[in-house]
Amino acid sequence: MFGTPLELGIWNLEFHHIGLEISQRRNKSSTVKTTLRLLALAILLGAIGWWLAAGANRGWTKNQVPVKTVDEVTGIEGTNFKKQFIPGLDFLAGGAGAAVLCTGLSFLFRTKRPPQTSNEQPIN
Repeated sequence: MFGTPLELGIWNLEFHHIGLEISQRRNKSSTVKTTLRLLALAILLGAIGWWLAAGANRGWTKNQVPVKTVDEVTGIEGTNFKKQFIPGLDFLAGGAGAAVLCTGLSFLFRTKRPPQTSNEQPIN
């Protein structure tokens, strides 16, 4: 098994007597593209998950919540405000916008084509 290359998707692994040598097969721009797209997915899923977990408010983001209280002596109802952050649709739109921005940035990095080794014309 020593000295035999082992190919696993992205990585090209070669085992030697002394240690493990890892070399990347993909070029740098392809890795940046993939990283940006995965970051965009993580941002979008994180924003949706937090929005759902925090109450899925379909209005604007709130930092105070009205709490109805009844006075014990007079019985009059009143409204007090409790400080609490509840993300709204604007928070969700901000997360989606950040995800779209990361995805758009990933298109700025071009994938290098392997050099042409024959006289064949490239297919467009």
